[in-house]
Amino acid sequence: MNRLQMLSVVLVFVVGVAGYAFWYTRQYPREIVGQGTVRVPSSKAAGGYATHATRKVSVNGVVFEEVALPSGTWIDCGGDCAKAVHEAGDGFWEKQQRDRR
Repeated sequence: MNRLQMLSVVLVFVVGVAGYAFWYTRQYPREIVGQGTVRVPSSKAAGGYATHATRKVSVNGVVFEEVALPSGTWIDCGGDCAKAVHEAGDGFWEKQQRDRR
């Protein structure tokens, strides 16, 4: 297979995946089915607490919970929102980069 054919195959694959993702998000939109808060010990104020917004999201009948970080980013709770916020901390994006490698 020459270079042009390989490039064509990759391009068709990428367009197909993007098309499927677009169709899926239109077919099964994210719905917020609940909201709340979680109170966690603050890492900045000694003895203080921080309150973070939480929400339950449904996609195609599957419900999962997310928590908002101070930056406004919503992350998956993975079953324990307080633990997710604690683990996210200030170095959340740096940890994501390390884990990706």
